[in-house]
Amino acid sequence: MKIFELKNTIKKDSLIHYINKYECTVEYEADESTHTATILVILEKTALGTTTIQFDNLDDKLKNNIESLRNFIDEQNKKGLFV
Repeated sequence: MKIFELKNTIKKDSLIHYINKYECTVEYEADESTHTATILVILEKTALGTTTIQFDNLDDKLKNNIESLRNFIDEQNKKGLFV
């Protein structure tokens, strides 16, 4: 699976300051075709300064490649996409 980009990233309201939720559209390639899916990305900052990444609303193709998606989201987070 190859992930091309995230689009339409919208920060959702969260009552807990160390948990940030974002709805975004991910464009990726799987099974030799291009797909688009809307997902919910949950970034939680831990007491040790690390960030855990969780997802909601994943289709089966994304669930089967969750580590690739998690690595891509982590890279985008380090670049400052999720503010």
